[in-house]
Amino acid sequence: MPSGEWPDSYAEGEHGAWGYFLTPADLLDELAAAVEEELLEVRASEAARRIPVHNGRCVGQAGSDWLYTFGLQYPMTLPDDVPLRIELSADETYTGQLVTATAFEVTLACGVRLPEKLSTANLTLNTSFLLEQLMLRLSEIEPDDCDLPMALFGFRQPKAAGKAPALDDPEANEFQLEALRAAIERDVTYVWGPPGTGKTTALALIAEALVGRGLRVLAVASTNVAVDNAILKVAERIGGDASVVRFGTPQLPALRDPLATPSGPRGSLMQTLPLPFDLPSPAAGKGQGGRTWRSTENHLHSPGGEGTVTVVPAKRLSDPKDEAARQRMLRQARVVGATLTRVALAPELASPGFDAVLLDEASASQLPAVFAAAALAGSKVVALGDPKQLPPVALSNGPLSRRWLQRDIFAQAGLEDEDDRAVLLREQYRMHPAISRLSNGLVYSGRLHDAPRLRLAAGGAYLVDTAGQSPRCERQDGSRVNRVHAEAAVSAAAKILSQGSTRANHDAPGVTMPSVAIIAPYRAQARLIWRLLRDARLDKSVDVGTVHRFQGLERKAIVFDTVEGPPERPAPFVSGGYGSEAMRLINVAITRAQSELVVIANVEYLCHMLRQGSTLLGLLALLSGE
Repeated sequence: MPSGEWPDSYAEGEHGAWGYFLTPADLLDELAAAVEEELLEVRASEAARRIPVHNGRCVGQAGSDWLYTFGLQYPMTLPDDVPLRIELSADETYTGQLVTATAFEVTLACGVRLPEKLSTANLTLNTSFLLEQLMLRLSEIEPDDCDLPMALFGFRQPKAAGKAPALDDPEANEFQLEALRAAIERDVTYVWGPPGTGKTTALALIAEALVGRGLRVLAVASTNVAVDNAILKVAERIGGDASVVRFGTPQLPALRDPLATPSGPRGSLMQTLPLPFDLPSPAAGKGQGGRTWRSTENHLHSPGGEGTVTVVPAKRLSDPKDEAARQRMLRQARVVGATLTRVALAPELASPGFDAVLLDEASASQLPAVFAAAALAGSKVVALGDPKQLPPVALSNGPLSRRWLQRDIFAQAGLEDEDDRAVLLREQYRMHPAISRLSNGLVYSGRLHDAPRLRLAAGGAYLVDTAGQSPRCERQDGSRVNRVHAEAAVSAAAKILSQGSTRANHDAPGVTMPSVAIIAPYRAQARLIWRLLRDARLDKSVDVGTVHRFQGLERKAIVFDTVEGPPERPAPFVSGGYGSEAMRLINVAITRAQSELVVIANVEYLCHMLRQGSTLLGLLALLSGE
């Protein structure tokens, strides 16, 4: 359809956001140009960059890939699913992909078994390849596939798509059911899910209901952990009644072959894994009891089935029979889970297409990748995320990057705090009430309320004032460090550890992770804290990193180091007020905590330097009881 023939409705929602009209062809051109702008920056930054790693070990298999973890020399943030080269020596090199990275470790997948002794290695990432493939994917999108993505981007209002029956489910609260209703009744739905409000449960409810209505569903997110959690929850609800596929390389052990060892038998190319549903989940304590629920015409009920997930490799297989089986499994799947990167890399996901696309963590996903995923939907798109958390990040700071790579889909659609197009999940199950009241007052305008079971939970929110220690903040390599604060953060973490050790991590079911994490706004401060933890032999017991790295994660206790102090003025990205990047950064930092939050700040200095209305100043006031 020629661009001039697109209906007038496409201009209605768009004028409020940018004040001018874009046709689908225009928009695709701008998105591709933004990706190209980023590509130039990535190529320059990745030139000759080698990441040293050590102490490699095999941790299992996922499909035909062998999974390995390596230790990192210092904390860093790396993208999931990026292709890489593994250099063990000058003449021994392998190719693979990065599955995920934490502060101390990187998990990668390789199509062949690596040698048993992996004391040291160097990794070379190829992020530019992902951007090139995304540009190619955008160029292949047909105009007829642009209606739903254009609607998602706010170029027209959502359309009615039928009437939902009466809905009831013992696992869901009223707000999750309202999100389900909206997804059934509209072609485009936005679900605003603040921290701990059961967004993944809402996604699974929606997926189950759409499958029950004969639709084929694609669930995507920017990280492997987010996709894994979504697929596990979907499989739990659907049980064995529909084919659920995890496409690509999963991160969570529940979706791996735990028996694989370098000397053991090779796993099957496609693994169908029965799932143990006593795994912890964000909505634990709501009477789930490991049950599985299925939609009917009028309500949802428990069939008592057991869920399964089939892990299907993303790469083509050399054996024709294996490749035919891989393609058949994808075609027959009723629900497929994949990262946004996989959507850009895998043409087989586009044929046959999907009826519905569910975008998890949509507010952290770059708009070109969101558009490409939404273009695979035939009748419905649901975006789930929180516009009050950190937006996507990009290396480039050019005009196209700022417009299309550093803004989230909620901002692009022009959604306001009170907007009929979005359903707000209001009941939170994660945080101690003393912690939730901070974000509720500073960010969510009192809209959220705590689940009843949290009222008896142990924990709280505390302020450590460093003003009496005369801490200094110094610039270092374009970042900032504050040694007094770093030492205070490590001391606070050690004190919390003395009260308890580790727990099963909700971010990664089945994985034992540190129960305590230290978060700082600056990379240099995170590295200093990591060195202090290592010197104190706490580096395996306490996680550490920047705020951006912890988005989407949670820990039992969080120590948030504000870092700022004289003689430097507070940086703009930590000193703004409501609606600013500072608000989103502080919101992410404090809402990672489940039971205990400790904020380290030079109160006298910040009260003198920050303007009224600053989110950080408001946080200090709430913690001080003012």
